Amino acid sequence: MIICECGELVGRVTFKDYIKISANPSTRIIGHGNCGVIFNFFDEKNQTSVFPEKS
Repeated sequence: MIICECGELVGRVTFKDYIKISANPSTRIIGHGNCGVIFNFFDEKNQTSVFPEKS
């Protein structure tokens, strides 16, 4: 299991997408469906969010 930066366990609430990384222009990744954080395990960069932050 992965613990997201929002504090929840990433389990069944995920989405799949394709992003460009340094090794490949189209790499399949997963993201957390509740907060939108994308996990990029390939480039070891910081996680990015695809959903706008709530204010």
